[in-house]
Amino acid sequence: MKVFLIIVVIVLLAGLAGFAWLGHSSRSNPPRLGLSGDQFAPCPASPNCVSSDTDSPDHSFPPLPLAANASWAQIVEQVTALPNLKVVSDDGQYLRGEVRSPLFGFVDDLEIHQRGNQLALRSSSRVGYSDLGANRKRAEQLQQALSEAGLLQ
Repeated sequence: MKVFLIIVVIVLLAGLAGFAWLGHSSRSNPPRLGLSGDQFAPCPASPNCVSSDTDSPDHSFPPLPLAANASWAQIVEQVTALPNLKVVSDDGQYLRGEVRSPLFGFVDDLEIHQRGNQLALRSSSRVGYSDLGANRKRAEQLQQALSEAGLLQ
């Protein structure tokens, strides 16, 4: 019985070390991000990305209709209030942030782009296959925050 428990503990510790390594490796340079023309980079085939620039039902998230009085500063204020988000770049119409998971340090990339009276967004994991819906939840959380702040139509 003691041998079995020791083996279980070793397997669990190895698994945790593996997750920690994945989290560390996700801190490296992000995949291709930014805008090409007026579009975000496409989502990967894996279900860990949502974007306003795709028709794929698994990845699609609609652009958010901005209220006439919504300013970029107000939008950025709501984005920066998201948990564990660090703004990497902001040019006044396009913002890229990194969201780090607290436990293992996995990094997701969040991009927003104001296109006239709409706000397009893309949220994607850097590593792994499934994100258990984390990027979609983040997009929905941002949508709710913008709505509650009166910045959406």
